[in-house]
Amino acid sequence: MAGLVVGITLGCSSGKLASGGGADSGAYDGGADRGEVAYEGGADNGSYDAATATECIIGTARYPSGFVNPANACEVCQPSVSSSHWTRLSMGPGCDTASSCDGGPCVVAAVAAGGFHACALVGSGVQCWGMNNTGQLGNNSDQRSPIPVPVQGLGSGVQTIAVGGGGTGFGTSCALINGGAHCWGMGSSDPPSDVPVQIPGLESGVQTVAAGLVHGCAVVKRSAVCWGQNQFGQLGNGSTANAFSLVTPVQGLAADVELVAVGINASCAVVAGGLHCWGYNYAGQLGNGSVTDSPLPVQVQGLGTGVEAVAVSGTIAALW
Repeated sequence: MAGLVVGITLGCSSGKLASGGGADSGAYDGGADRGEVAYEGGADNGSYDAATATECIIGTARYPSGFVNPANACEVCQPSVSSSHWTRLSMGPGCDTASSCDGGPCVVAAVAAGGFHACALVGSGVQCWGMNNTGQLGNNSDQRSPIPVPVQGLGSGVQTIAVGGGGTGFGTSCALINGGAHCWGMGSSDPPSDVPVQIPGLESGVQTVAAGLVHGCAVVKRSAVCWGQNQFGQLGNGSTANAFSLVTPVQGLAADVELVAVGINASCAVVAGGLHCWGYNYAGQLGNGSVTDSPLPVQVQGLGTGVEAVAVSGTIAALW
């Protein structure tokens, strides 16, 4: 393909913009101050078909879906969602006018990475990239993407993001939005959702959220709750039954939970400076001197006080 552009850029956008100029010209249509790109499918490019379109075109250059418009950093290539190749999407405060982000991408406020995918908080919207076989990119698709694509339907008010995944290619992504937890991917619902869904029971008051391979946990009013698949007891409620319809409280923890962290099939919480973990333990990742799974929190040996933060991966927990 002529003029193929390779690269990754996170962009800022708001609203939707469509324009039509001369065939093959890639000319601007009077919106030069905003870098509006004109496109008209002519004999060389063929008629536009949103159902099959995979590229955006400026003259002879072709750009893949999700790529930021090189002529306008407030637009991304979204050929399959509208009749316009270049689309402006609302990304929240600081990114909702042309003047706020023309001339360069918006600031990336946070990034989170899982086993085979990652997400970034850009403005107050979210973009994800990588593996997507369980919908963990949140773009209403199960197709992987080597470049960032906007997560659909989040709107404004995104506070934090969380991502989890593992060697199977499964994954879960979550966002804390105005105090409520929204997730997409394997641990979001049953069956998995490829767009964000509200986690039942976590509509407000959530302090922090964590995502794993097939489950998630959150802190609400200084207490820990979890949801999702539970075959190894990773929900910490004393059972191994899955729980998607409503979050379940983690049992045996004092109401002084400071934060939670989630790995592939294990979870941990910092409680009054001490560390507790539960779930999968075949490699001893619960830190209690055993390799037996636990559906209830166990005290990590030697870490009863002074713990300020914890991170959980596939088979290891780290703290500082």
